[in-house]
Amino acid sequence: MSSISVQPSILSAETHSPVNLAAPALQFKRVLACTDFSDASAKAVEQAHRLCLHHGAQLSLLYILEHDDLSEWPDADKELALLGLQRRHELESLAQQLQTPTVAVKPIFLDGHITTVVLQAIREESPDLVVVGTQGRRGFDRLLMGSTAEAIIRNADCPVMTVGPGFLPPSPELDAGPIVYATDFHEGVEESMAYAAFLSHQQQVPLHAIHVLPKSSIDTKNHIVAKIMQTALADLQITSGKEALQPSSHAVFAKDVSKAIVEYAREVHASAIVLGVNRRSSFASHLPLRRTSRVVILAPCPVFTLAHARHVSPLLHTTTH
Repeated sequence: MSSISVQPSILSAETHSPVNLAAPALQFKRVLACTDFSDASAKAVEQAHRLCLHHGAQLSLLYILEHDDLSEWPDADKELALLGLQRRHELESLAQQLQTPTVAVKPIFLDGHITTVVLQAIREESPDLVVVGTQGRRGFDRLLMGSTAEAIIRNADCPVMTVGPGFLPPSPELDAGPIVYATDFHEGVEESMAYAAFLSHQQQVPLHAIHVLPKSSIDTKNHIVAKIMQTALADLQITSGKEALQPSSHAVFAKDVSKAIVEYAREVHASAIVLGVNRRSSFASHLPLRRTSRVVILAPCPVFTLAHARHVSPLLHTTTH
């Protein structure tokens, strides 16, 4: 039996009617998926294509030929040209395979330094969502493993969806699970909650907002803190977001934050995890880089990240004072 589901310190405040929240217009009209033709990126492209099919969105497939891969080879220019022709052909073939009457697919072939070029492509294409896969050590597979990932996720002007090696395709035998939004009330929580609520509404699945706290040896203290956090989460759902389906708030007590988020998502068969990202400091708003990477790597579902300027939500101050 799961340790998360049986913990008495996991409390929830549930609202059964949808919450209609004031938020900016959110949409999936233009999706940019990064590929390097690896198995990891193939899973990401597949999930991007599913989103586009559901929303009738345009899909752009981005491949970047990185010169550093061949710079030390003999006849590097010749080899690079041949590799470029091969990759361009593969990219165009993939685009043709994914093209449908409702989904237009645009192949984008670029070359140069991955971080610089992908950020430039994001600015020029202005997608509503960037989709990447991560697992290995080369090309786009390095994403969420080092400085390239941090630069993209912190600097992208749109949400980024990452499909990690722990991703499990949804079972056709199970109903779609909830959107899990994890926060510590820092870095644009209202906007992140709005996006999580948007996903909940679009996919017609419940929204679970969770906050992970260190477990105290005093059970009474656990319950008091849980009540405070539930109130803050509930207030956040009311004051920011979009229309969420069956929103609920949960306080989770655990020693390992990233593991607790992943275990909770696994237990409720989450459709996706949503995290806020600090645009100015070291990666994630509520998690250090190592922990955020662990969530992405271990998560059984896609992880959406949104970059924000640093601030603390007034909801936390008003609730805890």
